[in-house]
Amino acid sequence: MKAFVLLLALLAPLRALPHPLLNDIHSQLNASEQFEVVRPVTVKELRKAVWKAQREGRGISIQGGGHSMGGQQYGKGSLHVDTSGMNKLISLDEKRAVAVVEAGIQWPALIEALHAAQGDNPFPLTIRQKQTGADNMSIGGALSSNVHGRGLRFAPFVEDVESFWLMGANGREIHCSRLEHPELFRRAIGGYGLFGIITRVELRLVPRQKLERQVELATVENVVELLVRKSAEGAVYGDFQFSIDGASPTFLRNGIVSTYHALPNDAVMPEGEKELGANDWKELYRLAHFDKAGAYERYVSYYLSTDRQRYWSDTAQLSVYLPDYHAAIDAAAHAKVKGSEMISELYVPR
Repeated sequence: MKAFVLLLALLAPLRALPHPLLNDIHSQLNASEQFEVVRPVTVKELRKAVWKAQREGRGISIQGGGHSMGGQQYGKGSLHVDTSGMNKLISLDEKRAVAVVEAGIQWPALIEALHAAQGDNPFPLTIRQKQTGADNMSIGGALSSNVHGRGLRFAPFVEDVESFWLMGANGREIHCSRLEHPELFRRAIGGYGLFGIITRVELRLVPRQKLERQVELATVENVVELLVRKSAEGAVYGDFQFSIDGASPTFLRNGIVSTYHALPNDAVMPEGEKELGANDWKELYRLAHFDKAGAYERYVSYYLSTDRQRYWSDTAQLSVYLPDYHAAIDAAAHAKVKGSEMISELYVPR
């Protein structure tokens, strides 16, 4: 009898596990229960997932690196497609200066793959711009959000896209460019995944450049004029970080400008230049919460000390990212609930 009961238990269907609960990496404000998560590594596997969702009448949500803070990569009860497995450099056309990549490839892997594909070329074709602040973000996500970087002369990411392939609800891929399906091209770039799943992207590339950082203090009254002048003098990239001390008259007014100027190909590139490591950033984050004046002073002091340092144009855009930094801040603040930072962008007319 015991054996019979045991056999029935073994034959009974297993209890379904709770549906996966996903959240974005940075803000952690978008916890969402998915019906199922799939991680295709080929277009064929992706197509099967799309057909499965269609048969079941289920929506599809799409994720690349998982950093988007608006929650657009999740849908409650959806079949969730994680594209991080589709991460290859498919082809490189050096004459046309374009590369075809799978949409799930992330910036560090893309830069590394481009360098490896071009051997000993000291000025390989590479990316022109990427988002700042984090690196493990996908190219498909960059296209879907039409991101921008710190380029002083660049349009957003759409300018770096030659074409892409979009999979619709029927599982078919459509090649989209400015000439082929231009309506979809315009809508899907910056469309946050609403028009289909980006499977491959044909990227426009540029030769890797040597750059020199120039650093100086500025105010909001003169920073636009300063950046325009720096751009005319050869600055390719730039940024302005301002005071965050609300108790100071310099709050949101005084800041520090870093611009990156093109150098000749034969310029010497020193080794061992200064850079902030993970522990330095942890301390800056801590100060930004508990000693805002001290955080600004330390940040300004560091950047002034790096004036005239030299960098490569692609790897200079990579940065340290600490996905768990807020846990230590919450603990130090004895926070009752988990804290988070959100990024805001202000578009100011000249």
